[in-house]
Amino acid sequence: MESESVPKSFVREFLRATRMECLESNLNLELIGKMNDIANGKYKGLIEDVENIEENLKSVINEYQLSEEVVKEIEGLKDVLDQLESSVDFLEEMTTRIETKVKTLA
Repeated sequence: MESESVPKSFVREFLRATRMECLESNLNLELIGKMNDIANGKYKGLIEDVENIEENLKSVINEYQLSEEVVKEIEGLKDVLDQLESSVDFLEEMTTRIETKVKTLA
């Protein structure tokens, strides 16, 4: 049996096509690597943004809680002032009654 030889032009064309596919694969890998680097940079930026947002949110929550406590204290002070005002009104009424009694006794 005689073996058939493959024409050199066919082998050259096959090798050229294989080389082109390898080059294309390498270019695709380089492109994917660059895209990955860009995505990592953006992702890192997003992570930093999210961390900043979390810190700001914690700060706002703390301020809100402090504000809520201050509001409760102010409301408590308002109640105390209302009681003091009632006491002053009562004392004025008692003072007026005492003055009236003293005038009637004099």
